[in-house]
Amino acid sequence: MSNPFKKVIGLIKYPRYRRLYDSLLAEVSALKAENADLRAKTEKAETELSAYISAVEKQQYKESLLIKGRMDALNTATNRILYDNELKSLPADKSYTPKVSLIIPVYNGEKYLEEALRCAFSQTYKNLEIIAVNDGSTDSTDEILGAFGDRIVYIKKENGGVSSALNAGIKAMTGEYFAWLSHDDLIDSDHIENLVEYLRHHRGEKVIPYSAFRLIDENGKLLAAATVNGRLNMFDYKISVTDKYAMLLFGEINGGSVLIPKEAFSEHGLFDENRRITQERDMWSRLIKEYRFVCIPFDTASIRIHGEQVSSDKETVAKKSMEKNLEIIDEIYDLIKTEEPARAKYLYEYLKLHYYCISNDKMCEALKEKDI
Repeated sequence: MSNPFKKVIGLIKYPRYRRLYDSLLAEVSALKAENADLRAKTEKAETELSAYISAVEKQQYKESLLIKGRMDALNTATNRILYDNELKSLPADKSYTPKVSLIIPVYNGEKYLEEALRCAFSQTYKNLEIIAVNDGSTDSTDEILGAFGDRIVYIKKENGGVSSALNAGIKAMTGEYFAWLSHDDLIDSDHIENLVEYLRHHRGEKVIPYSAFRLIDENGKLLAAATVNGRLNMFDYKISVTDKYAMLLFGEINGGSVLIPKEAFSEHGLFDENRRITQERDMWSRLIKEYRFVCIPFDTASIRIHGEQVSSDKETVAKKSMEKNLEIIDEIYDLIKTEEPARAKYLYEYLKLHYYCISNDKMCEALKEKDI
């Protein structure tokens, strides 16, 4: 079979066809150059557009942080004014100084433990016992705690999880009130004093005061954006005193910020030792049926976020937390349905809106399945 290209190549030898061939090559070369230039301009435009979009997004983010910061400042100021006015309007029993047991559960806490203990010893409220529970640590926790002698009540046990450590502390406490400080968290020197001050104005009432809190990183640096977002979405004094269930439905009550009467554990049981993640919300869901949780508008607790936490597996935490949240929502819905039927009708819709606003898509989807 003859090769058709041989005939073409043969024709190129003639001047007329050679000129045509060279002309075509020149046009192809020009088109390639033009195409390369166009591609370069397109890539440059794309880069410039991407940079512009990035700059706009950064500016929008900064502006959103600024707006959130100002909203937080206004909301915090409003809460403090309302709080101060409430306390001024109520008589206070200044002689009321109940003993508070501050329980510090510790598991391999050598990195942060001494800083937490310094916070405990610096409390301005003096009728305080400090109970440290070593939950089977394998690092130098035992040596650190042993060095404090009789300044603390020291309990050593096999590892069983934070719930078992808290329960051991509760069983040993001699105070009238329970407070909790995780070994990697911090509290300001007036933390306990502020919580007791609220009780002085509310003697005999079924209340559990808790503070707002900051979020810090492993080095103790404030996570400002996360803290502001938390204050706007998770805790609010005025809402906590007007809506009994709101802080558990829409907010976050951190264990390191509460002051709970010891008798509450006798009435409603200890922490569930089968739970490693949702033990706090499980406890609050039991207590809230009898006690009103009131958010004191001072962020005197600092919750540390770091990679060594037992709850650092984000996927597991999210899954377990969602399951418990949905369980609590259903329980509270049943209570509200009896107490405030008109409100119960729209509860799930408000919750869907709340989780949409804080970008929790999985909770939104789960709530959509609720046919109420």
